[in-house]
Amino acid sequence: MLSITLASLGALLAPAETPEVQARVPSTYLGVSLRLEGFVEDAELTRKVVAELGDRAILFGSFAPVRASLSIIAEKSEGGPATSASWRSRLCEDKRGFFEVGRIACHETRETVGPRERVEYHAFPLAAGHCFDVRVSVVTEPGADPLPRAEFIELIDSFRVALLRRGWRGDYPPAVLTIMNEVAFRTPGWQAWLAEESKVRPDDYALPFVQAEMLEVFGGPADKTLAAYARTIALLGDLEQRTPAQHFIWAVCEDGAGLTLAKTGRVEEAIAHYRAGYQVAADLGHIVRAPLAYNLACAAALSGDRTLALDFLERAGAVAPRYRTMAARDSDFVDLRADAEFQRIVSAGS
Repeated sequence: MLSITLASLGALLAPAETPEVQARVPSTYLGVSLRLEGFVEDAELTRKVVAELGDRAILFGSFAPVRASLSIIAEKSEGGPATSASWRSRLCEDKRGFFEVGRIACHETRETVGPRERVEYHAFPLAAGHCFDVRVSVVTEPGADPLPRAEFIELIDSFRVALLRRGWRGDYPPAVLTIMNEVAFRTPGWQAWLAEESKVRPDDYALPFVQAEMLEVFGGPADKTLAAYARTIALLGDLEQRTPAQHFIWAVCEDGAGLTLAKTGRVEEAIAHYRAGYQVAADLGHIVRAPLAYNLACAAALSGDRTLALDFLERAGAVAPRYRTMAARDSDFVDLRADAEFQRIVSAGS
């Protein structure tokens, strides 16, 4: 239910010795990350909080050097023009502890607990349609500063949000992650910001890519979504050399264009994009070829191409067996459920 990875901090353009902790916001494509030293997940607490809060629960554990506890919860930002400061004011009564870290409203409390001192910080990022509560708490001996505010500020300064429809942060170029984070914090006004940036940097493939991904995930007009994916692919094609991360972006573009076309009933065109994306991902040796193969199989089944559907369903299942189980329940394959070859493929995943 909770996925956490420790990755190189190169993607964040931060000191390589500081690891990055990542987690997904449940039931979304959003990924959050922080720079933390020695993070250890509290699996038992995670289970308890997930049982209580469901999809609001994101990350729970502790980090070095003082073993401060960390928790991140999120709520959808609904019902009005919420801001980071208003979110803080709603949850924190003592205004003496208010402070800011850039555009993120924060709060600090300190109290004596028996012979010890307890400090608790909260940060309230508002990004990508979600209000986050990032809490850090530590108890230590009196006279010692258990967690200076400067260290908390450094931690919150590293808070990042990205729309990771495929893969993890390490799959994406740093330039794309930077724009994704900016767009997340500028939601709902992200489109105007991207439009202005595109005037300044018309040849930056990262801008139309992020636009396309946002439109695809949040239900933008199909013509604008397809145009943004096409622009990204064209700009990538103009590069003399492409990194593996840029090849990954190309594959994700083909996948997104295929999904957009499939939603509007243009199945044959979708198949062409899935094929192109699958080939890019296969040449790269990336696991993203599995969802591309599965999407192609779905589209082929809907178009009545049995051979193509079974071929790519087999390929998807070979890379990620969960796609065999998915296919057994997927209505896109309803006309193939009685097919002996289809039954063989899906039964291999059980």
